Amino acid sequence: MECRQLDGKRVLILFLEKSGGTHLLAGLAHWNGADLFVSPGPSTPGIRVGNHAVERDGFDPRVLRNLVGDDKYLALADRYAAEVAWCAPMLVDDVPGAADHVPGFLGGLAMGGNGELYLMQVR
Repeated sequence: MECRQLDGKRVLILFLEKSGGTHLLAGLAHWNGADLFVSPGPSTPGIRVGNHAVERDGFDPRVLRNLVGDDKYLALADRYAAEVAWCAPMLVDDVPGAADHVPGFLGGLAMGGNGELYLMQVR
């Protein structure tokens, strides 16, 4: 999906820390003509989401459940999948404070030679 198509829709960002942690944050997307920003609340500043995270690495939320490694997160994955239009994984050094830490959420992750993120379906 192209970034511009997400304007006004809810998006789930999967923040994948280089150190191995996983965090989730859902919010309303805003496309300004050049960049996509996701804001978890009306008074919260938007978080810039890179085009690669959306257009190259992003995925349909119906796939989210298949990525979950720890069964305790299945209900959470189902809830997010029902609430968002798109999921965008991002490899990051720092995670916004508003994001929820979910250790063990993903069943498998690999990175390609050009920085592509490959989330493994484990279900």
